[in-house]
Amino acid sequence: MTSYTCPRHGQYLAVDLGLPEGFGAVPITVAAQCQACAQAANALKQQTQALVDVQRATWTRWQEAEIPSRFKNRTVANWRPTTKQAAAARIVHTWLSDLDARWKTGEGLLLMGVPGVGKTHLLAGLLTAAVQAGHTARYASWPDIWARFRPPYSEHPEELMRALRKVDFLALDEIGLTVSTEKEQARLFELIDSRYSRRRPTLIATNATAATLASIGERTADRLREACVAVSIPGDSYRGRAPTDKVLLDAPWPINQPTAEALRYIVSVDGQDVEREWEPKAA
Repeated sequence: MTSYTCPRHGQYLAVDLGLPEGFGAVPITVAAQCQACAQAANALKQQTQALVDVQRATWTRWQEAEIPSRFKNRTVANWRPTTKQAAAARIVHTWLSDLDARWKTGEGLLLMGVPGVGKTHLLAGLLTAAVQAGHTARYASWPDIWARFRPPYSEHPEELMRALRKVDFLALDEIGLTVSTEKEQARLFELIDSRYSRRRPTLIATNATAATLASIGERTADRLREACVAVSIPGDSYRGRAPTDKVLLDAPWPINQPTAEALRYIVSVDGQDVEREWEPKAA
């Protein structure tokens, strides 16, 4: 056996291999790798693979959340409430501070305010936070959902409703945007009641007030009053200033598609440091 020294782990041995004596074999020395280096490299590979798997899963969940492109870079952190909105901001941050508790209890949020005060911004940011915490999430505009139930019925509305009932955190935007019919109210109640019964948190954005919430249907409003923390967001529309808001325009996406970069590591082979590469496995 030949002895080598690893600069990190000390002495290790190479094994001489050959055919049994009498067969005229010449001993062959196999390149010797420090086993401690190999174990450290394997541990690093496992850690890297686990991290990449988590990043890929997070990215996939975020894409499946279907947050509108305009709002993909919106987070709760880059929503800048005015002085009048400070109380609303405290409620939102308190709710967000323990997502696991919200998931267990099914407690949602009911965001109320005039158009342009940041309700959709908050829905996007809250869903992103839920995805980052390991949950499934989905954004949907109620007028778009209801449109699928009208002729020519080409959008498979029942499949969509099943998906919305099951997702961990659901954000429903534009509730009560138009005067609803009895059929529309019944469909909305069906969705809200299903999530209420399953204790699935639902995030609602509406232009209605606490006094006019019953316009979406008294039964639905009753469920939301019980299952959601009500947040009234005062103020005027910010949309006129948004196109020139550099903070929002330049804000990066909070979640990015992971790139599986090669992992480079060092092992001692025959007493010499050798750099090697390893790439994480595809999903």
